[in-house]
Amino acid sequence: MVTRNGFLRVLIASIAFISIFYLAIVSNLHGHIPKPQTPNINVLDPRTRFKLNNYVKEKTVYQQLQQPPPQTPPQTPPQAPPRTARADNDPEVQWLFILGTGRSGTTTILEMVNAISNTIYVAGETFGYMTPVLRSYEHAKTTWQRKNSGPHKSKDLDLPLLQKSIRHMVMVSLGSDIYISKKKIVGIKEIRHTDPEELDLLREVFPKAKFILNWREDTLAQGKSAFYKKQAKNNSELVENLTKIGMLMKEWSKKQPKEVAFNLPLETWNGVEEFTPESFNNLIWWLGFEGCRFKKVIHSNNNGNYFSDPEIRKGLISGDCVQKA
Repeated sequence: MVTRNGFLRVLIASIAFISIFYLAIVSNLHGHIPKPQTPNINVLDPRTRFKLNNYVKEKTVYQQLQQPPPQTPPQTPPQAPPRTARADNDPEVQWLFILGTGRSGTTTILEMVNAISNTIYVAGETFGYMTPVLRSYEHAKTTWQRKNSGPHKSKDLDLPLLQKSIRHMVMVSLGSDIYISKKKIVGIKEIRHTDPEELDLLREVFPKAKFILNWREDTLAQGKSAFYKKQAKNNSELVENLTKIGMLMKEWSKKQPKEVAFNLPLETWNGVEEFTPESFNNLIWWLGFEGCRFKKVIHSNNNGNYFSDPEIRKGLISGDCVQKA
């Protein structure tokens, strides 16, 4: 009779035998299962091989498109070198002001001076541009109350720096071509700056400037010009005012060194014309040029207009104008 313990031993041995047998069968079967192989597309027909190649290419392109584009650092555009006003950085720059009383020959002087050399550029009338500029300068220098504290607290004024800034601004205002070009003489022609106090301010802000002063002795003929007929109702008062302005300009000129002021009236007190080739040849020398001479004079406001005949410019100067060493 089989005991209970013997039965358990037989059962455990049977289960162990069956488990070992099962594992042996599974292991044997697994060893014979072929591993998946990469298909050889060369054995496929051409049409199938073409479709498979296209599929692989499209899948690659799709995967590339799904990837975010590479981040490139932003490129800063190249910066142009800063430009500085040559008016103060180039010691050879000479400021020149052609100042007159209107219908007195300032435009003729302007064109004659600009014809001397391509190193000269004198701009035409600025409609009194310098007047508010000089007023601002004078205001900053005198009217502006500068104190250490309180409602008028302000730092001390650097006067040379302010003057330099004004010269810088005027240079830029004349135009970008003048700003960057290498001109030796730069200036303005104007008929609205004749007051002696304003001339003193110009002299102060432009300490190395030269001044060509122009007026008419025959103020009666000057007052009858079309320019003044439109502005003045009382011709006698106009003539008196023009005479006074001319006298003030002459008095101011006497106080200046010869290298600073050059007087060039349209005519003398007895009616002799001063606009002659010889007078402008003296002007060439005064401006610091040599080796050339004017052979005639341009009349810029002839026949009631402000444009000179281009033909008259032909043969205007003989020789080559060069700056004296």
